[in-house]
Parts: sequence; structure tokens; C-alpha cells
Amino acid sequence: MQFLSFKEYFLKACIRSLFVLVVLPEIKGQSAASLMGSCGFNQGIVDVNTHNAIEAHHVLGLKQSRISVYPSFDVRTGNVIPEVLDDSVLLLHQQGINPMILLEHYFKTGGAPGSYKKWYAIGHDFAERFSPNSKWLLSNGIKDWGIKYYSIFNEPHNTFTIENYIQAVKGFADGVHSIDASLLVAPGGFMEVPLFTKTNKYMPELAKLYNNGTLDAIDIHRYYDRRNEYQIQFKKISHQTLIDDIKKEYGITKDIRVWCTEYNARGGNNEENAIDFVTATWDLLTVTNQRGKYLSDFALAYVSYMDVEGNKHLGMAVSKFPYLGVAKGKTHAMLAFITKGLKLSQSDTKKGIDILDGKEKKMWVWHNRKEWSSIRGSSFEIKNLPEYAKVIEVYRYDSWKMEEGCSGQPDPLKRINLNKGQQSIKIDGLDSGQTYMILASAKPLSVELPKLSFRDSNPNKKLEEGSSFDISVQSQDIDKIKEIVLYAGVERIGTKTKAPYTWTWNNIPAGHAIIRAIAKSHQQEITMITQEVTVAHKNEGITILPTDDSYIKGGSSKDNNYGKVTELPVKTSSNAKLKRKIVLKFNLKDVKDISSATLKMRVARSGQAKHILYHLDDDNWSEADITWANSPEFGEVVTQFEPVSEGYWTEIDITKHCQQELKSNRILSLGIWTQSNDHIQYYSKEAQNGNAPRIIINDK
Repeated sequence: MQFLSFKEYFLKACIRSLFVLVVLPEIKGQSAASLMGSCGFNQGIVDVNTHNAIEAHHVLGLKQSRISVYPSFDVRTGNVIPEVLDDSVLLLHQQGINPMILLEHYFKTGGAPGSYKKWYAIGHDFAERFSPNSKWLLSNGIKDWGIKYYSIFNEPHNTFTIENYIQAVKGFADGVHSIDASLLVAPGGFMEVPLFTKTNKYMPELAKLYNNGTLDAIDIHRYYDRRNEYQIQFKKISHQTLIDDIKKEYGITKDIRVWCTEYNARGGNNEENAIDFVTATWDLLTVTNQRGKYLSDFALAYVSYMDVEGNKHLGMAVSKFPYLGVAKGKTHAMLAFITKGLKLSQSDTKKGIDILDGKEKKMWVWHNRKEWSSIRGSSFEIKNLPEYAKVIEVYRYDSWKMEEGCSGQPDPLKRINLNKGQQSIKIDGLDSGQTYMILASAKPLSVELPKLSFRDSNPNKKLEEGSSFDISVQSQDIDKIKEIVLYAGVERIGTKTKAPYTWTWNNIPAGHAIIRAIAKSHQQEITMITQEVTVAHKNEGITILPTDDSYIKGGSSKDNNYGKVTELPVKTSSNAKLKRKIVLKFNLKDVKDISSATLKMRVARSGQAKHILYHLDDDNWSEADITWANSPEFGEVVTQFEPVSEGYWTEIDITKHCQQELKSNRILSLGIWTQSNDHIQYYSKEAQNGNAPRIIINDK
């Protein structure tokens, strides 16, 4: 195999771009909005986090997603069986989200994934259960819907021997196709750099499986990064160029479908990343073959509802639930909404223009960027405007207004009314260095959010822990509403598809909570109203609140302080920068005797994990300056415990250590860590009224 330097690759790509796909013939494509999505559903688990992710999908207007299954770490059964996904698949169908299935791996380098026969059986069983119109789906009343896309072994760079990998992939694909030859199978997503640099060792053998029809698609993860040479400014790293080069380099002669199950834009500031995200999305959705047929099936962001606190480079949200996007997140919502009903129809790679058509609307996507367009400049001219066009709207990365938990509203850069019979227009004042969407339509784009309000609510009503609370919502737009979902804090109380919209919240946990009613229209437009409630704690004994609490974070964040946050995360990871521990300090100076002592912490985000409570001998720390680097050592293990559901209180017996502190300096420092990589959060003392951690003490 010939290895090229990056410079040689660049020259090769530039030469090819002059001759390939200069102007494509007009063709029929898929709805662009239906190709957009986000990965993020794992293990088939249906819990509060799953419902929160679905709410984010709806706010963003996304239709596609990925369900990942971890065969060697299946937390339910320990086996690779399709039944683990039943609840998740049924829920996603009910919520209008189309998933693909990825069977992950967590093998060490050189590990053996198993035989052809093993993976044939796995592929067969998953396809038999979840393919469109399967017996299982029909038995659940689901017709003309199912999972069409299947893959295994995510980012397998040098993980397996070539022979073991190819046999497993071939077995899986043959098993899936034994159920239905029209189902599509791809190797799990490849990292982009080994493909650019020709160091993906599996591709020569995979090429044979593409050419003989065993495999149908290629999945490549794209992280457009301004900090390295694989950034969106360079047309040489476009997805079209990469796919063309892979096919030529490895002799793939058959058309293959193109997937991207992970992509993002990073390396710049918030604005730059959002600008690049727009270009990246269109780059992934507009790959064609030599005859101009679009090959892209979907592009899934990683991850549209990941918050920036969790990952400052890839995070796309201020909060996952209720969803509120940062610049990239708002951009994703804008792209999904303005392309509803529009299908890709034509592309001109020399001018950097993609055209979409729909009913009484037409869109021009213009990559006004260096290397991407031969007509780059400050203006864009359209000739032969459609007869129905009465208004032109110009959209870019920041053309979407979004409120927490709501779909948002279009905010075009320009809105130009057309004269009757006007056939052309020149749009001036456009900045170079970004992608524009120019929409010609019969009427301006608008989003009509359903209106609703709480009925007979009494915010001053005294609520007590363990009691019940009746909640009722009313709307003037009942005909527009498909369903209303009610949340208390992060707990999903239930959903109603018709009036009366009334629920009872039972066994109310103590503390502060926000009641959220989320209305979803038949047009998939989302609105949310809120009401705050405070629930009094039972008088169970003496209550001691922490004097200090914080979390500490490893890796590159080891010197950062997080003493003022309202939520305390805990998790571990093989990546040091993702490790988080919790520290708590309590002053017992006013306590005389102790017969029992219970640490209570309210769960802000739950999951499947076992946490370890430690005693810290060193009390010489404060929440204002503690970091991972200067944290006291976690000493004796007090106990292990599992977090309860979101919104409820985890209780841990700490009687022995509180009694010991009465004989010492009466300052109790505790630490919490875990061996799980599930991201669990507890409320801190800075959280709203009644949610702070506490020790409940009963005296002798």
C-alpha cells in the first residue's frame, strides 16, 4: 500500500476536485431534516436519563439516533441478546425516533471478538427481532417500521487481528442479511485520521466485503477540529473527498452507503465551532457517487444534548433537561427545522452550492468559504426564482432563538419580500468564511408553539414529604397538541394524549422542585411551562447541613476548583480528566449525643453505579480552594451504597463515624468515589431550598 504525506494527499485531493462532481444532474434525494440526529441511547436502558434525552431530541427536531450495546459489559444479562433493547426500541418508536444499532466492544488490543458462527447468530437474532415488520414488532402493534441499520465494533483501530475482525464482521453481516437482504450493515464507526493517512489496517480486506455485497455502508466519525490539519476550512478534508479517496485507494468499485454516527466541530470559540458545525453537517449529508446519486443515510452529532460542563470541547448544551443549547446546539435545532419538507436535489461542488426542493419552497446552501466555493464573496445571486416565491430568508449559524425546553423560533439574518413576478435577486452583505442557507418560499418560516397554563394551581400550598399533589394543565390549542408530558424535577410523572390533562404526584420527596409541563404539537413543535414547589422535610431529628462541599476533577482540570456548583458529579474513567470525586464537611460542635446518624443526599442524576463513602482524616480544606491536586487523601472506607432514583434521597448510615468525631475535633470530612463510569450527580449545599446534603442525628 502506498502511504502519502499530508502535502501529497492535499495535491491529489485538489486535482481530483477539479474533475469529479463538478455539476451534478438534478436528482431526487431524501428529506434533509430526516437525516439529522444524535447518538446517545445506550444498553437499551429506559430511565429518567432516557426520557430526558428524548425530550432533547424533540426540542431539537431530530429524527435519527443510535442505540449502543456493550456485549462484554451488558449490565443486565451478561449476554449479547436482542431482548435487552426491547423497552428502548418500543419507546423510540412511540416517540418518533428512528434508531440504528451499534454493538460495541471493550476488548484490549489483540483481543478475539469471537467466531464467524457466533456473530452470524447475533446478527440474525437482532435483525429477526427488530427489522421492519418483524414478528416481534407486529406482535406489539408496530407495522411498516423497524430498524434498518446495523453495525459492530466501534472505532476498532488496531484492536483485533485482521483475520478475527473480518470473520466477526462478515458473520454479523451475513446473519443480518439472512433475515432481509435489504437491511444495511456497516463496520462500526472508524476514526477519521487513520483513513486520511492510510493506516486503517482492516480496509484492504473490508474492500472485498464491500465489492461482493456483504457490507453495505461505511461509517466514519468526523471531529472537525480547528486545532489540527483536519479542519473544515480545507476542502481537501471534505467527506466527499475522503470517501472518493478510500474507494480509489482500496479498489472499492461498488456504491456504498455513507453513515456518520459521531460528528462535532471543536477547537475554536463557541461562534467558530457553530459556524463549522453548519458546514460539517452539509458536508456529511451531501456525499454522492460519480453519477450524482446521494449516498448519505444520516449524520449523528456527538452528542447534541451533552452539556459543556461535562465536555467543554464537544458539549452542545447548557443543560440536557430541560434542553437549552449553546451556539452549536441552537445551530443543530435551526438546521433540523428549516429543512423540514426539503429534499436534496442538486449539487455544484465547484461553486459550493447544494439545492433542496420542497412544496412551495426551495433552498440554496452556499459554502461561502475559502477552497469550498469558486464564487466566494460578499454577495449571492439567484436567477430563475420559482414563481411561488414571495419571500427570501437568509439563515446562518446564529439564526435561531431558543428558550429553555422549547423548540425555538427562526431569526433569519435577512428577510426580503419579493415583488410580484420577480425572477432574480442579488443578496449583499454576506460574510466570507461560513455556510449560508437561502430559503425562497411562499410565506416566511414560522413556528407556532402550543399555548398552555397550569389550572387551579396553588404555589403557596404547603406540601409535606411523602404526601400527594394534584397537578392540572389547560390549553387553548387542544386540536394542535399531540401530547403533554409532566415532570416533577427530573422525574417523569406521566403523559396525556387528550384532555383532561391531570396527574397526581405521589410520595413527594422533600426539597425544592420545578414542575414542568411539556406540550408537543402534531407538527413536532415543543413548548414548556414551569411552576416551582418546595416540599417540607419531615422532622426526623437534628439536621446538620455541610459547611463545605465540592467536587474535584482529575487530568487537565486537577487544579480547578468547583466549590460553588449546585450539583456534585461522581464517576471514574480510564481518562484522568473525566474522573470526579465528591468531598463533604460537617461541623458537629452543637451535637451532644448520638444514637443514630444518617447522611442524606438528593440525587440530581441517577444511573447504575455503586458508590464508596470514605472518611477523610484531614479536615484542613475548604470548598473555596480544594482541587484534585490538593485534596486530602481518601482514607477509611465507611460503606458502599447505590444511588436511588432522580429527585429522591439516598440515605447512608454513618452513626459510627459521627460518634467517633464527638471524641475528636467534631469536624467530619467525607469523600465519595466509585468504580463506575456512569455520571451520577447529587445536589450541593448551593442548590435551591431544601436540596442540600444533610446529616440527620438522633440523640440518646
